[in-house]
Amino acid sequence: MIDNCLIETANHLAINGCFWRNLGLCNGKIGIAIFLFHYSRYSTEDSYKYIAENLIDDVYNEMHDMLTIDLEDGYCGIGWGLQHLYNYKFICGDINQILLEIDEKIMERDVVRIKDKGILNGLGGILHYVLIRLSNNINNNIFDADYLLRLSLSSEKIIDLKSESEIITLAQSYLSYYKSNKLNYYDKDLINLLSDSRIYKNDEFKELNWLGRNNKIMKNTKLVIL
Repeated sequence: MIDNCLIETANHLAINGCFWRNLGLCNGKIGIAIFLFHYSRYSTEDSYKYIAENLIDDVYNEMHDMLTIDLEDGYCGIGWGLQHLYNYKFICGDINQILLEIDEKIMERDVVRIKDKGILNGLGGILHYVLIRLSNNINNNIFDADYLLRLSLSSEKIIDLKSESEIITLAQSYLSYYKSNKLNYYDKDLINLLSDSRIYKNDEFKELNWLGRNNKIMKNTKLVIL
């Protein structure tokens, strides 16, 4: 049985999602689409899937050059969300072609010069994006060699500086890929992390924290990322 709070959240986002101006993962349309896709599978109600598909179309049509790179509201979060949906077979097609422009936008940013090491707006978010992309393309036909080298230098610096444990884990995962072509990355880990409102600087996401709801759906449906 689906609890009332989950139903209310799904219905609210289904009705109002198209009015969101933000396209991003944590506060916008790609995040709402992920929630609705999972909720549709969980509840076996196809109507939510159709709404989610329309939101994905909005994201494609409304992306522009003024977006930030970050995970919270920018290219990393949108790209991460699309790759996540592809991994769970909610969307299909040539994912490398779909994400080509985002990959290029990500590589425009010099990762060695990024001072913010955080998940939402810093290097941690870029690592999440790169790792989810590489997890689907272990032999890498996505990022150029110079970008991967500079990301390895930034990852080593993260470890040397003894950053937060979640960031260190990301850096270690990337260096494992870079040095030995071995990669363990689970996108559910990011959903679990973002469902914890403590990573946010204020309480604005508590009422409609889609990631928290989505995490509950994933637990109930026993989804496993292979």
